[in-house]
Amino acid sequence: MNEDEFIGDVLLTSTPDGFDVVLESGLIKDCRDFDSAVLLSLMGGNDEDLNRRPKETWWGNLVEGTQENEWISSEFGAMVKSFPLTSGNLRKAKDACKRDLNWIMSEGGADDISVELAAESSQRVKLDVEVTQNGNRAGGGNYELQWQGAVR
Repeated sequence: MNEDEFIGDVLLTSTPDGFDVVLESGLIKDCRDFDSAVLLSLMGGNDEDLNRRPKETWWGNLVEGTQENEWISSEFGAMVKSFPLTSGNLRKAKDACKRDLNWIMSEGGADDISVELAAESSQRVKLDVEVTQNGNRAGGGNYELQWQGAVR
C-alpha cells in the first residue's frame, strides 16, 4: 500500500464541538480504517430526518452515486441532542449506536462492533467503539460527548 496515495475517507478526529479534519505536513490525511466512518455514522447526517425522507435528508446522502443503503441518518446523534440523559435513554442510545454502525458489518466487511456507553456526569457521556475485521482492530475510538439534551 502506497502511503503517498490518498485512499479512503478524510481522517476526522472528535473534538468537544464536533470534528476536525486531520492535516499532516500541510496535506489532508486519509483514513484507511473505519475511524472516520464511525464518527460520521454516529454524529453526521440530519438529526431531524430519521425516516430517510429525500427532501429532508442530509445533503451528503444526495451526492450523485450515493446508494440509499449508504445514507447516513445518525440516530445516535439525534438522541444525544434531543432526549434527557437518563439510564433508559442511555440504553436506547447504545442500541441506536449499534444500528447506526451495523452497515460497517453488512456492507464494510467488519466482523464485530463493540459499543460501550456510560454517563460520566449529569451532562457528559463516554462512548467507546471498537470495530474488528479479520480479528484485528479496524477502527472506532473513545469519545467524550456533551449530551445536548441534558443542558436545555
